[in-house]
Amino acid sequence: MKFLPWICAASLTASALAGTESRNVRIVDFGSDLGSGEIPYRGKPPAKKIPYEKTMGGDSRHEAGRTFVSAWPLSFDEPLNPPGIRYDTTQKNAVFYGGLITLTINNPERGLSEGHLNANHAFRDDVNFMALQGGAFKPGEEIEAYALWFWKKKDFLNGGDSQPVSFNDKSLMAVHVSRYWGGVHAGRWVVRDGEAFYVSEKTFGDQYKQFTFQDKDNPIVHHTHILSPNATRWAKWEPKPPYAFSFDHRTADFQTHRFTDVAAVGFLVTRELTPAVKAVPGGLSPNQPIAVKWYAFRCDAVVGNGDMPSTHVPMVDVASAGLSAGRSEISFFQWEQIRRIAVTNQYGRDLGDLGYCFQGDGSMGSMRVGDKPHSPGEPVTDVTWLDALAWCNALSEVEGREPAYYTDPEKKAVLRRTFDRDKVESKPMQVFWKQDATGYRLPTDAEWRALALAGGKGFEDNPAWTAANSGGTTQSTLAQKPGPQGLCGMNGNVWEYVWPSQEAKVDPATLPAALALGGDFTTVAGQQPQNLGFGKEVPFEQGSYGIGFRVVSGPWKATSGSPGEVPMWRIERGMVMEPGAAGDVAAIREYVNKHLAMIRVPGAGLADERDFVDPLNIQERNTTRAKALDDKFLERPGAGDAAPEQTGDKPRSPRELYLERTEVPYGLWNRVRAWSASRGYHFNYPGDIGSMRMERQADMEFGPDQPVTYISWYDAVAWSNALSELMDASPVYFTDHEKKEVFRLVSPFRLETYSGPGYPNPAWKKNRRAGEETDTALSTLIFFDPSRDGYRLPLYDELRAAAGAGVPGKSGLEWTGANSDGRTHAVGTAGANPAGLFDVGGNVLEWGWDPSASHLNSMVDYRVNGDGYFFELPTPPKGNKAYFREYTGAARSFIGLRVARDKGN
Repeated sequence: MKFLPWICAASLTASALAGTESRNVRIVDFGSDLGSGEIPYRGKPPAKKIPYEKTMGGDSRHEAGRTFVSAWPLSFDEPLNPPGIRYDTTQKNAVFYGGLITLTINNPERGLSEGHLNANHAFRDDVNFMALQGGAFKPGEEIEAYALWFWKKKDFLNGGDSQPVSFNDKSLMAVHVSRYWGGVHAGRWVVRDGEAFYVSEKTFGDQYKQFTFQDKDNPIVHHTHILSPNATRWAKWEPKPPYAFSFDHRTADFQTHRFTDVAAVGFLVTRELTPAVKAVPGGLSPNQPIAVKWYAFRCDAVVGNGDMPSTHVPMVDVASAGLSAGRSEISFFQWEQIRRIAVTNQYGRDLGDLGYCFQGDGSMGSMRVGDKPHSPGEPVTDVTWLDALAWCNALSEVEGREPAYYTDPEKKAVLRRTFDRDKVESKPMQVFWKQDATGYRLPTDAEWRALALAGGKGFEDNPAWTAANSGGTTQSTLAQKPGPQGLCGMNGNVWEYVWPSQEAKVDPATLPAALALGGDFTTVAGQQPQNLGFGKEVPFEQGSYGIGFRVVSGPWKATSGSPGEVPMWRIERGMVMEPGAAGDVAAIREYVNKHLAMIRVPGAGLADERDFVDPLNIQERNTTRAKALDDKFLERPGAGDAAPEQTGDKPRSPRELYLERTEVPYGLWNRVRAWSASRGYHFNYPGDIGSMRMERQADMEFGPDQPVTYISWYDAVAWSNALSELMDASPVYFTDHEKKEVFRLVSPFRLETYSGPGYPNPAWKKNRRAGEETDTALSTLIFFDPSRDGYRLPLYDELRAAAGAGVPGKSGLEWTGANSDGRTHAVGTAGANPAGLFDVGGNVLEWGWDPSASHLNSMVDYRVNGDGYFFELPTPPKGNKAYFREYTGAARSFIGLRVARDKGN
């Protein structure tokens, strides 16, 4: 599928109706769930024991032979961030530049110890600047240190990569310091204006001491430090790669400066040449001089003349309707761009509660129906009408416009969360529409009709994509022909939500129905919408594969429209649409038998009675061990060796095991998941087709024969049980010791939307021991019974045994970073290993059962099966005796599953 010639320049013009106010937009907005593991900056450890040379700068007391340097060298061209995609370089502003350096007198062992991502610490991903090792301080030892992080213009958001960027009095720069700040003198903001760097006179964290780890005793951590660039003076600075980037504020020439050509923004942390910091009880020990962690950076600036059109949604001015409207329905590609920016719990907390949470993750059009390929350019579907409202707000905030929807009558609390995933049940709320807001919104019923009828004689003048010509599938918004008013997709493709009330206030708890107009790809004149899916559809509460939305912008004006002029669907609360022929259980079982091929692998079966364990016991054992390791690493008084890992009191007895020939393809996952709803199953993540959520080309197609991804470990476990029940086998995963309660309900809790401080629900272990319920995914105890005959996740060592002696990723049999073109491929299309298994070392990683770790651990600890995947080269950095580890509640676009069974089909 290609971009087509009728996407003319006229249909992509800026909107004159959207308002001409000069505004600040986010040009950098770093802070997301960035991935897993502790891959260091640039994928390699810091250089150490570098002999000092005068060209490295720094304090005049440094001398060759007496001063030693440790560094991740400064570079203006090579990113400083860890390499992708364990560190997710596709996230917003995930690519950054800079360098870190320590210059130590009289101790060549002292230097940088950490510079990487601390994944999931307090459920956020810290970025580090740490010097935690080097032994006892030596006589005369002193340390000077600098750390610079900055983002370049080529990665600016909202058109800042191509248009001039400047600051005005409403611009801001902000950094959020998370858990540590000690042993450094100050933080300062950095801006590159044209070719020259400038450092701010204003500082944050300006004190040289150590702190305890308790927030109340540390005025720097867990705070957002905010600067208005026009409210301080700036000194010109000339950092020179690779080592000369020291800064001395005592000799700096600070002057007033107005920035008109911003080419980079960031911040600098400095420590002047000083002796050891005195230790404090409850803080770092005397031998750990520097500890800094942060997790968010943001810069708002003026792009162009301050009246830039949307860089995310092409808008069309429809003069006869008095509106500026999206040229087409919002595509999945556009939805995901904004969703990935907005859905995060890593942002400047003192800027407000800015994290979004949607009930639906969005799908590529009708991907849940049939077996045709789909692309990110198709309309986003499977989102609720509330999700559509909140997404409009997210787009507005990203582009610096005034949001339209709020949860309070005063219109102060922006609607950002349509579903509270921190709790089992959502909190009730009302939605208030600010009708004079300049941001994006849904059209009203009357406005949508006016748009549909503008410029033509009737609704039928809009090119149609309905049952008569659709072939039973949605069409990419990139391929649509515009109607006489310049808008695409008004007639068919997907139904479009509109504001569901005649008033400017809606109570979602009592609203009788949502409203959608225009018809979809299945529309037949005179017929009600039908369910073509594999399971029940509950469109009011969950959205549908046939419903999307388009946006309009600008204040509301009264518009008239005739109710009978366009197709209308009143989506009633509680409506349940039963499946048709596609949902026939016999047909689904036949599909499973055809697409689930199990291979007998002698000697690969290793699970036994020791795997039926209480995960709390594993958690407590590993917590004790982790504390001992931390005490030793931090050289705390009384620290001893950690207890050895438990390997079991007897060797395992290998036996035959049946393993799925390929990773589970989306088509198989989709049918089983849809069927399972009738048996009481509920999933947190509904599953994606391969790497669709990471795709950078809106016209790239993904078929149902690609592996399912973007599911949590809990979803994989629940799906294995559902497959067992569908195929009349005994489920193997339970929520009780007695193995009576089959695991079917996955908690809606998600790491990336957790809004609380620290770790969620700290009393969960105590509560579970007392038999009380708790309210996060961390509380879900799952017991594995290997004696049952149902489908299960293979153990880490079982898949390793089945992989044989070959070296994964080097045989040419797997899709890896060497041959995949950066995306997933259909399962079973590479080559099989000697056991007949495909993609053991490539395409996607696979959730499995790890008896060495507790699935309750919120840290990145659980071993994931597989030795390679589509994004990395065959020899990526490895650690912890496993190719990859992850938090069991996370979902990634490169993790799927493969099932095993101790009996054949």
